[in-house]
Amino acid sequence: MAATLDLPRDAPNRDATVKAVRSAGIQWVAKYRRQNEYAGRPSYGATYTAVNALAGHVNNFGTGTPIPAKRADRLKIELSDAERALARGR
Repeated sequence: MAATLDLPRDAPNRDATVKAVRSAGIQWVAKYRRQNEYAGRPSYGATYTAVNALAGHVNNFGTGTPIPAKRADRLKIELSDAERALARGR
């Protein structure tokens, strides 16, 4: 997901890559949303926020529109927070 945030508009296979990441994110949410052992963890919350923001951007603007810098920075922070929480077992 982090690599998708920095894809330029003219990158080859951009549409397919963004669609694949969006689909994987939605599948991840569907798998873990109703499992209480995961849903309350900080790593889940941060990852869910990032997946939701990316999916919302793609739904509204399509796969060809780059993610604005401010949104991409926020998503990178959410992903790093999730990685840090996972490293701590949370």
